[in-house]
Amino acid sequence: MPKPHLITELLHDHKVASIKNSSNFVSKHICRRIDFSKNLTIIEYGPGTGALTKSILKFMNEGSKIVAIETNKILSGYLKELGDERLIVVNDNVLNVENILNKLKISKVDYIISGIPFSMISRDDKNKILEKSKSILSKDGKLLVYQVRKGIEKDLGNYFKIIDKKFEIRNIPPLVIFECGK
Repeated sequence: MPKPHLITELLHDHKVASIKNSSNFVSKHICRRIDFSKNLTIIEYGPGTGALTKSILKFMNEGSKIVAIETNKILSGYLKELGDERLIVVNDNVLNVENILNKLKISKVDYIISGIPFSMISRDDKNKILEKSKSILSKDGKLLVYQVRKGIEKDLGNYFKIIDKKFEIRNIPPLVIFECGK
């Protein structure tokens, strides 16, 4: 969690979904859907303070990497302090994901994990994000999305096959978690 004096600044950033970390239950729920037995390339949209990022790093092997794309400079700085060489923190917008991956010489990713607040994003940007996500995801890759509202379900269904949908009530606020494939 960010230091208390930063909370006020984060409250004024409409792109920050929550000033409270996702619970360990959410992290466990998402990590159970990832096959950590092989080298992976994972993208995390909107990692915030990195509660989920830290859990993923615990399970990832040394040959894996996670690219965390965060728009908020304060949160990006906080993530960089984790100091893990498998973590690449990018202070940018997920709409630029293809350019970000090109610069990193990454063509496809195994998993995309998104906690960005889709309900607060324009329909046009939401569709662009989902379209770009589909294009960078490997054939057997998965998109894992956790949201306060389940309104994203129809949009996800327009681009992906929804494999599973679960509610995690042991979080404040409760979240719905979608597992999607191509």
